[in-house]
Amino acid sequence: LKTTVSGDTLTIGFARRIWLPLVHPTQSIRYRLTVKSLDHLDFSGAGTVTAATLHADNLTLVESGAAQINLPDLTANVLTVDMSGTGSVGLAGEVTRQTVELSGLGSYAAGDLVSQTAQIHLSGVGAATVWVREQLDADTSGAGTIRYYGSPQVNASSSGLGTVQRLGNK
Repeated sequence: LKTTVSGDTLTIGFARRIWLPLVHPTQSIRYRLTVKSLDHLDFSGAGTVTAATLHADNLTLVESGAAQINLPDLTANVLTVDMSGTGSVGLAGEVTRQTVELSGLGSYAAGDLVSQTAQIHLSGVGAATVWVREQLDADTSGAGTIRYYGSPQVNASSSGLGTVQRLGNK
């Protein structure tokens, strides 16, 4: 395994990818990190990221591959999420604004993350669930589904078999 720090970025991975097929740990590899602040998390490959409590002004989450990101107590002003692949993101807490780009087969489960406004763009066959109070811009292409809680003003557009469904109030 290899860790490097460049500026304010920590990178964790294998030193040489050629060894990756030969490494078979008998137990899960775990990293426990304590950071002063976190504004960007980029996770690729397979694995799980969990943060019990996270407070940030602006937070960007990038998930690719088969990763899982779980943030059960998130507070932020602006949240930006970019998901591709088959991974999942599960969020709860409160943000002012969220912008989500979801492509592939991923799952964005933020039905317990209240936001004032949300922009959700879903392509592929993924699914997103959000909780929005004021304004929801929902755009689907492919066969994905956007579900939402709340009574926001909704601007929805769909190409393909994508759907936008209201789930009621919370």
